[in-house]
Amino acid sequence: MDVSPELMLPADATRASKTAARRLRGTRSASLRALRSVARAVALATLVAALGVVAFAQSSEPRVTARLSTGVAKLGESIVLQLVAENVADATIAELPAVPGLQLGRFGSPSRQSSTTFAGGRVVQYQAVTWNAAVRPEQTGEFTIPPIQVRVGAKVYASAPLSLTVVADLQGGDLGFIQVLPSSSRVIDGQPFSVEVRFGWDTRKSRFNYAILSLPWWRQLEGTVENPTPALARTPEDVYVFVDDQPLGGFEELEPTTIRGASFRTFRCVKSFTPTRAGKLELSTSSLEFGRVVAREDFFMRSSLERVEQFFARGEPVSIDVVPLPENGRPFDFGGAVGRFDVKAGAEPRDVTVGDSIKFKVEWSGSGNLEFFEAPAPERQDAFKGFRVYGKTETKSVDRRVVEYDLAPIDPALQAIPPLEMPVFDPETMRYERLATLPITIHVRPLAGATGLASEGAAQQSARDLIDIDARATPGSQLPEVPGPLLLGALVLVPACGLFVRASVRRRGDPDAPAEKRRRRAKKTLERELAHAADPRARFDAFCEFLGARTKESREAWIGRRRAQGVALDPALETELVRLLEELERAAWSGERRDVDAAQLNSLAERLIRGGL
Repeated sequence: MDVSPELMLPADATRASKTAARRLRGTRSASLRALRSVARAVALATLVAALGVVAFAQSSEPRVTARLSTGVAKLGESIVLQLVAENVADATIAELPAVPGLQLGRFGSPSRQSSTTFAGGRVVQYQAVTWNAAVRPEQTGEFTIPPIQVRVGAKVYASAPLSLTVVADLQGGDLGFIQVLPSSSRVIDGQPFSVEVRFGWDTRKSRFNYAILSLPWWRQLEGTVENPTPALARTPEDVYVFVDDQPLGGFEELEPTTIRGASFRTFRCVKSFTPTRAGKLELSTSSLEFGRVVAREDFFMRSSLERVEQFFARGEPVSIDVVPLPENGRPFDFGGAVGRFDVKAGAEPRDVTVGDSIKFKVEWSGSGNLEFFEAPAPERQDAFKGFRVYGKTETKSVDRRVVEYDLAPIDPALQAIPPLEMPVFDPETMRYERLATLPITIHVRPLAGATGLASEGAAQQSARDLIDIDARATPGSQLPEVPGPLLLGALVLVPACGLFVRASVRRRGDPDAPAEKRRRRAKKTLERELAHAADPRARFDAFCEFLGARTKESREAWIGRRRAQGVALDPALETELVRLLEELERAAWSGERRDVDAAQLNSLAERLIRGGL
């Protein structure tokens, strides 16, 4: 039998020893608790500050955009050039480039805008600096304002070039029209909306066969994210349509429209956006150039379009008010869902054993920001406390959001998967509502041989049922004590080290980021797309997608462009790229009976990658 040393002391000595030990342990415990409290407070403050830094560090890269108040101007008319630097607190502008035929005024004092919102479970900070300058045409013609450089810290960013057409008179307002029609003039922050552009000309002028839309906001609408637009059905083949200097693929012909008592041939194109902040969205003056072109061939059998009739029409500027989500009544678990949605759910299998996986699929559809809200987490809802959630997979589109949760029941008494709730803000009723799935009946069997309670004889087991294990607790005085300063240092340094590692990874770039993955796959994607391309247009799109992936831009950014910005290519290689892009565009848009071989495209792509693209 084991005998404790305490039992060998006299009773008074034992009591005195115990009292002293308790006091010593109490003093040490109080000191340690105080140190731990201080350490926890410091660690919590450090963690909150770190999370704040991370939240604001996740702001997007600086972006510089420029736009004109109109793309078609009369000779002598004064128009406005606006330059916006987003996601910056301060910036400086380089000297404006000289453009013969245009008088470019000096930029005035900048205006600054800053806002911080909470959306989708994260802090979103927006900052922007805006400058305005006057532009006065001194002669007619077509002009290009080169990129305007803006310095932010040690880096230089540049806007895209701008096109301006100057005419002696805007003749044609009675023969053509252009209208910009937003789906609503007032939307909620986070509520998707569409902008439809309708244009056309008098049907009595049946020879008209081209249109150039000047839409300063089309490529980039400040304060929004562009949504995918469904393909339009009735694209005519006898009309050339461009936005600025780039061909427009997504447009369709509508039924004729009656304007001023005359019938007008009518077309339309559509864009969809989701606002990312409250404020006013300005869609500046839109213009339409239309008329007739004919195809010409030069000595080298190269085809080009030549204007033989040219007219102009203007639309009215449009503004859209974006109002913030109301704070009153906002649920604590609101994930940013704005719109009117329907929801349905399914589960497979539904006859399971405790711990088996159930695929719980939830689908939201309707009109709203389906691609951007934070999907609900079942593990945070009390109704799902009888389940373990092991993860989820998601698929998103402009009109559908599907999330498949991996659930495992842990209680054989469960009879259904409970409703999954999601808070939604309805912009029509201007209220927060809770959208919920219907319960799904399931059958859960207990594990074979499992028992809920230990048998009665278990309480009579020996305290040392294993020979080499002592089941008795070690006296508190023998437990190792962690020094308070060491605990405090560990709690403070661990978050700091994590932030340092995160910052280092961000400086080096995340190799698993979607843009980087798309860049690495660009060559293989090009080979696959070229193998299935059935016409010159498909090959042109595939090569533009390759270039956009390598430069981390969209495919559309390379339509009409000839050179990579910020990439120093060998002059011979760059000349070949320019020549090949021109051939691809002529084959895709002019209807020539010629094409570019896929092997030639793959070869150039390989050399561009080796050359630094």
